[in-house]
Amino acid sequence: MNKQQTEIATSADLPLNAVKSLARGATWEDSYRSLLQYYEEAGLEVTGWGHPVTGKYYGVGVRWKTSLQSNETR
Repeated sequence: MNKQQTEIATSADLPLNAVKSLARGATWEDSYRSLLQYYEEAGLEVTGWGHPVTGKYYGVGVRWKTSLQSNETR
C-alpha cells in the first residue's frame, strides 16, 4: 500500500493530525479503531499483541490478508 498520510486520513475519515499521531505511537482509541478498520478493509491485517501502557509488544507486524478459500485449497 503506497499511500500518503493525507490520502489515508481522507479515506479513513480521520483528521490528518490523528493519522500522524497514531503513526508516532500516540493512543487515540476511536481514531485507532477507525484506522484499523480502514487497513482491514484495504486487505491488510495486524499480527501479534501488546500492551501500550507497558510498551511491550510481541510478534507485531502487518501483512496482506490471505483468503480462507486459498488456504483451504493448499
